Amino acid sequence: MRFKITKQRQTPPIIIVALVDVLIVVLIFLVVTTTFKTHPAFKMTLPESETAQQGSTTVTNIIINVPKGTNVFFVGPSAYSDIQLVEYLSAQTRKTPDVAVSIRADTESSFGRIVALMDIIKKAKILHVSAFAKPVPSGEQ
Repeated sequence: MRFKITKQRQTPPIIIVALVDVLIVVLIFLVVTTTFKTHPAFKMTLPESETAQQGSTTVTNIIINVPKGTNVFFVGPSAYSDIQLVEYLSAQTRKTPDVAVSIRADTESSFGRIVALMDIIKKAKILHVSAFAKPVPSGEQ
């Protein structure tokens, strides 16, 4: 004889609200503790120079990147055609007459593109021009 009736146990409900709260706290923790690193859009190899030296940061400096195999110039993340770059540099010269331009060209970029860039800089009436290069390692001189 069976006197005790076994009740069928119901599985406990999962409280979704508590799980969402915990996940939000974990997400906030990950975002706050993560360091973000910007990756360059293209890889460049700078030419070596025996007389390379550190540049001056006293004037407004615009860095123009000339990667190999492209017909555009990069100023920061923005790409410019020849005509667009003349307009951009002219506008910068009107804002700051003492603006300087630094050319950061890849070792394998065509010399024609660098000459075209020099023409663009002259059209924009910029007087201060420099180029990036990495120093020759001390053992190779």
